[in-house]
Amino acid sequence: MAKKNHKKNTSKDNIFDEITSNYNSFNKSNDTENTCNENTSTTEDTNSCNIDIDEALNKAYTKIQTLNLLRDELIRLEINPKGRIYFDNNIFPLLTTLYQLSSTSVSLANSINVLSTSYLVNPKDSKLKDTIKLIYNINKECDDIYCVLKRKVECLLDISCNQ
Repeated sequence: MAKKNHKKNTSKDNIFDEITSNYNSFNKSNDTENTCNENTSTTEDTNSCNIDIDEALNKAYTKIQTLNLLRDELIRLEINPKGRIYFDNNIFPLLTTLYQLSSTSVSLANSINVLSTSYLVNPKDSKLKDTIKLIYNINKECDDIYCVLKRKVECLLDISCNQ
């Protein structure tokens, strides 16, 4: 689990580095540009003015692309950690508990199925009925946890929508 968090932090650091480098390249390309006067008299001045306009348009286009990249990278970051903290503290433990209880219930049910068809175990003398009651109790607990989990997920969706 620690490795996943380390990888996640590393990817966030990489994203942050990309944003910083894109921001720096955006600022470097923000040079002062030559402006053309409307009162140009020669064709050379007009051609250089057109070239300057084309260069300015190209620079503006690259700046817009850089801004779009920055926006996309900022969206990938988790700016509001409230939802993640809520998930880690309230939903993940319930999911883990639900998974463990349901897998225990399935394992016990498979064991009961095998033991009930076995000729070595006498159903009247064994504790198979007690195990079946335990399986039903586990399933009731799973239903209760599922109801609580549903409410917690609705709260998480509210948190996510109210960012």
